[in-house]
Amino acid sequence: MEEKKKTYTEKLCVSTEEEFLQEARRRTPDLLKKNKIPGMAAICVHNGKVIWNESFGLADKKNNIPVSNQTVFELASISKTLTAWGVMKLVEQGIIELDESVCKYMKRWQFPEGEYDANKITFRMLLNHIAGLSQNYYLGYKKHHKLPSLEEAISYGGNQKDGVHIIYEPGTKLFYSGGGYLVLQLLIEEITGKEFSTYMKEEILDPLGMKDSTFEWNPEWKNREAKGYGILGGQMGKRFYVEKAAAGLYSTPNDFAKFIDIVKHFFSSKDNLYSKEDLQFYNNDGLYTIPSSLEGKPYDSKEFENAMVNAKINTLLTGTITQISDYYSITVDLYLYPSGKKIASISDVGVSGDFDLMCSNIARQLIPIISNSIPVEVFVNIQNEDIDLSTVDCFVDDILYKNFSDGIIVQSGVHYVQFVCPGYNSISTSYYFEGNKKYNIEVLLEKEEEKTLSIRLTKPISGLFYANGTVGVQDEWQKNKSEIKIDDKLILGNFISEFGENAFYYVPKNMIKEGENLSVNLKLYDKGDYVESRRKKMYFSYSLLMVSLIPSFVTYGNYYNEANAYKNGHGNFDVAKGWETGYLISMGVSIGCGVFFAYELIRYLIAANEVIPKKARYTYNFELEKESLLLKENIEKIQIGEDLNEKAENLNIDTNNNEKNDLFEIEE
Repeated sequence: MEEKKKTYTEKLCVSTEEEFLQEARRRTPDLLKKNKIPGMAAICVHNGKVIWNESFGLADKKNNIPVSNQTVFELASISKTLTAWGVMKLVEQGIIELDESVCKYMKRWQFPEGEYDANKITFRMLLNHIAGLSQNYYLGYKKHHKLPSLEEAISYGGNQKDGVHIIYEPGTKLFYSGGGYLVLQLLIEEITGKEFSTYMKEEILDPLGMKDSTFEWNPEWKNREAKGYGILGGQMGKRFYVEKAAAGLYSTPNDFAKFIDIVKHFFSSKDNLYSKEDLQFYNNDGLYTIPSSLEGKPYDSKEFENAMVNAKINTLLTGTITQISDYYSITVDLYLYPSGKKIASISDVGVSGDFDLMCSNIARQLIPIISNSIPVEVFVNIQNEDIDLSTVDCFVDDILYKNFSDGIIVQSGVHYVQFVCPGYNSISTSYYFEGNKKYNIEVLLEKEEEKTLSIRLTKPISGLFYANGTVGVQDEWQKNKSEIKIDDKLILGNFISEFGENAFYYVPKNMIKEGENLSVNLKLYDKGDYVESRRKKMYFSYSLLMVSLIPSFVTYGNYYNEANAYKNGHGNFDVAKGWETGYLISMGVSIGCGVFFAYELIRYLIAANEVIPKKARYTYNFELEKESLLLKENIEKIQIGEDLNEKAENLNIDTNNNEKNDLFEIEE
């Protein structure tokens, strides 16, 4: 016992780095043997430099695999250090403040109610273990276990009996809490909208060049992992973690040495960890200055895209260079305009002496991507000499180009091109533009010409015709007929009867011709109320069908059981027969309800179809037009001092039922 105690308490008395290294190498194997530790990796960073990086023993005793600098270890609670770094990144970006309440960010989970006020808990308290939260240690979950959700792990404690809760007044006592870091994991996901491991990879691990570190286990590392062993020497099974912020980090000795060096540099240097250069943009004319209105706008935003298009900048290379001690991390993003789509993000990490090599590696990866995205230059010539070019709008894939006379730069591929000018018909086309070529587009715009159409109803109902919101010119004698003036656009109109009934119709573009006579067959009734009534009846019939199936299933089940029991010699024939009768009756009712439902469904579909605007039809019976003029002339004569009904009878006019009048029957 005394010997073991001496093993843990003995101090190293050294004065130089070399003495330290000699003593450490000498004592480490004995310490591993005495404490039954199969293997370990040791790294010592001093004054910004790695002075000791050495491995001992085995990572896998069964397969006799030694520990190396590439061995992946579970870092357990050391994970909290990286998590704290991730939280401080949000603070650095101004997204959160250390001393603000965390409760305002919580939506998926809240602290349980108790005697202490949860609103007092801040990010600083969680980071420093003074939030007063319960101590939750996390042992992970075996492969065959179902992993709980993050909310479940917080609420029910995972391996613990209790979930995370407040046990001390926040800010008054230091109490180590893994649960507090589990809450930080939830907060990071709530604030960033990203899964915790994804955020840590993108914002912390990748920028720091820690490619062999992750909060999400990589199955490809199976042969590189350090196996876990118990105090008796037996191998422990692989563990997985929901509580990643508190205990879920995997890393290698070399990778974590980078982080140690970074932390030391950060706290010993006055320089910021991340430095950012001002963006500089170049077009064919040289340096381009970003307008102040675009400062802070995302590169894929509509505002930024329009600015790049107007400045004829079609490709944007941007990124960051991070210098931490002797390490460099370079990330380059490639954006294409128009669209503002990021098509590549390439990173490389190295020491200061490898800077040129890193740039070459990135360029080598970018060149084929850029080559396959060579833009197209399109020139537009408006052939109409009387048109002011400033009044013409050119759209490519719904992006407006005002200065198209000097050429348009677009990405290769299929594009939808449209030209719009007031007083002229818009024209458009889709075309495949092959990369690294120039194209000339000749545009001849046709003036808009109003065309006059004649629209009538197949049945004589008085009312007003509307075409695209404009009322038509009403025929004074035939109240069901209207003259409509329209350009070449499709007509979507409606007819409102004198009693307020409404019905919709449409005229396709190909039917809009000067002097064309068209007819529509409209049914005027309150379609909305009718469709709604049909819908209610359809659902009522459906409900009856569902209810009727219940006794059918019950009676059939009992009949089936009793029939089988009778066949096997221990049932009652009369009971089985009774259930059979009940089943047949209930089944008959269900069939009847099914027929009723099908009938109501069809009626509902027919009613719903009536809501669709009716298409206009061509009118070919020109004799009707001639007859209508003659009839109009006779009626005008009748109205001069004579009795209308008497003369109408002589002309065989039915004044009581206009729907029977042949005048309004239109041939298709």
